[in-house]
This record gives sequence, C-alpha cells and structure tokens, in this order.
Amino acid sequence: MSPIEKLFFLFTDTFYSNLVLSFDSEIAFWAIYEFDGLSKIVIIVLLAGITFAMLANYFFGVVLHNMFIKGSNGDRLVKYNSLGDMWQRWHMTLFCLCLVPNAYKVLLVLCGFLKFNFPRTMGVVGFFKAVMIILSGVYHIAL
Repeated sequence: MSPIEKLFFLFTDTFYSNLVLSFDSEIAFWAIYEFDGLSKIVIIVLLAGITFAMLANYFFGVVLHNMFIKGSNGDRLVKYNSLGDMWQRWHMTLFCLCLVPNAYKVLLVLCGFLKFNFPRTMGVVGFFKAVMIILSGVYHIAL
C-alpha cells in the first residue's frame, strides 16, 4: 500500500468512525500508530477526518432542527424552548459525557439541533475527543 493510499484510508476510516450513525472506532489510526509510528502528516489527516465528521454531525443536527421547525405547531415549540433552556443550564455537565465513547457524536447532533454556539461546541467537543485519544494511547485501549 502506498503512503497516499494509507493516508486516504486513514481519512475515510476516521471520518466514517466519527459520524453519528457509526459505532466503529479509528482502527486505521491505531494500525498506523503501531506499525509505522506517528508523523506530522498522519496527525494532520487524523485531525482533518475528525473535524469533518464533527462538522457533519453538527450540521445534521441543524438539518433536523429545520425539519422540526417546518413541521411543528405551537405545542412542540413550547417543549422545544424548555429543552433549550435546560440545555443552557447544564451544557458543561453534558459535555463531560464526551468522555464516554460515541456520546460526543450524539451531543454534536443535539447541539446542532438546539442551535448552540458553534465555535464553543466544536472547541469543547474537540478537546474531549483529544483527551480520549491521548488516554486511549496511554492505556492502549481502543475507544
């Protein structure tokens, strides 16, 4: 396998495994890590795959929000506003759930659905994803 093919496979594996509808882990990253070691280009491709998947999850939530608003009546909007208020009070506590494998994917969709602050959401979830990768690398467990 050529280096370009490895990097493309790493990107697609990372992107697919970080989408909300997938329960896979980054197998290609750990294989490259074990056999070839880490280089700057591998880390950049890994981060690009994770970032694009996080963007896709967030904007999937935005699409769900737009579908919900177009098909809703007044009763649903009252429930929606109370859910948004609860989210505003407890968002940092819920972000700690990002340390649970695959929970950050659902939280990104929820943040997109509730139209939560995009840069803060991406920063916090990205930080927790980085912590998960570091912890799994230190303890040699696949998250």
